[in-house]
Amino acid sequence: MLPSYLRLLSRVRDLPVPTLADAVLFAAGEKRALRFALSGPSAEAVRTWAASEGLCVVGRRMAVRRVAEGWNVVEPLDESSPVPLAGERSELLIVSRDAALAAELCDCEASGEPARAGVLLDYPPCCVEAYASHSRHPDGWIAAALAPCNGAPPLCWCNRLPLAWQAPTFVGEVYPCSFRCSALAARGRRVHELLGALGLESLARSTLEQTLRSVVFRPDRPNPPGSAFVAVDHDAAGLPDFLEFSM
Repeated sequence: MLPSYLRLLSRVRDLPVPTLADAVLFAAGEKRALRFALSGPSAEAVRTWAASEGLCVVGRRMAVRRVAEGWNVVEPLDESSPVPLAGERSELLIVSRDAALAAELCDCEASGEPARAGVLLDYPPCCVEAYASHSRHPDGWIAAALAPCNGAPPLCWCNRLPLAWQAPTFVGEVYPCSFRCSALAARGRRVHELLGALGLESLARSTLEQTLRSVVFRPDRPNPPGSAFVAVDHDAAGLPDFLEFSM
């Protein structure tokens, strides 16, 4: 299943990079469902791929709205409303081997039940719980995930930030409760291990390189060479000039 998904990822331009880690776990039978928010031909490409693999697909038209840098929300789409649409039209797709689970997860996303959706997506319970707080302050989730580290180096296995420059990570779409979350780090290490076991050592290595890259929040100050810049929607309160990740 994973080789066909990698081919899909290479040819469908707007298929999200975070889905790679999720697809690795799904292919290994360690994740029950995949979630996509896509439009037009991209959604149809995912449907075709899923059908070719004998997988169940449940879809629903939704709206995707940006609420902060690096943070989008999926909301119900009321096409009969005279009020202009707040976000872009999209199709929410749930892919699973279990039709009932796919239907329940799609309903959770449509009705705004992120806690239940997180359980069905097999995210770490601590990260699912933290999502409620993150979503109330989406422009501050990085500082919130950094605070529990208590000065210890953040772990690359929990690093979601490379998604800002369209690079893959080991965490998928999870917003970490902490950059040192033990459950999420174990999940990230497992993705790395599975990539190697599947003969994708080069992809594992390049993903690791991206997650170990220093991340800069204030490019106007001295920063490590080769750092990547991550934009923030505020004055970076609670954030250092840069973060350096550790294994």
